[in-house]
Amino acid sequence: MENVKKFYDALSKDSAMQERAKALDGKDKAAIVAFAKAEGYDFSLDDLEAYAKPLADDVMETAAGGIIFASAPGDEDGAGLLGLSDEDKLSYV
Repeated sequence: MENVKKFYDALSKDSAMQERAKALDGKDKAAIVAFAKAEGYDFSLDDLEAYAKPLADDVMETAAGGIIFASAPGDEDGAGLLGLSDEDKLSYV
């Protein structure tokens, strides 16, 4: 799970990586895992879901119908890092 955190930390700081990530469907977790691996961050789908679980617990009180997938500094819901539109920002874990 540490590699997931490292991936999101790097993604929050690397504008070129953010641009490449915009092509992803933020709801396709397997695509996120594959993208991360291509960027040098090796983790499983289970690792990604385990990382997202505490985020889900933190925001369930404020998010209706789902959870915010990931957080990063300067991007409260993390959706901008994955190029999600406003209506797609919520993703179920």
